[in-house]
Amino acid sequence: MKKSNSCNDELMEALRNSEEVAEYLKAASADPNQEVFLLASRDVIAAMGGTAKNAEFEGPQPSIDAALH
Repeated sequence: MKKSNSCNDELMEALRNSEEVAEYLKAASADPNQEVFLLASRDVIAAMGGTAKNAEFEGPQPSIDAALH
């Protein structure tokens, strides 16, 4: 079984805040390696409870959408 580390726990906690998510994804999108953004997106989804939980949401997330555009 994979052990959780405090750094990952802190990241997951921070990514429950929409402003932190926006900054995290904005920084990841600035990297020329697309994999960085994909991994950051995976982190955000995990922090928000996974894909099944997020499937319940409808419509745009204004603070995240505005920060990325």
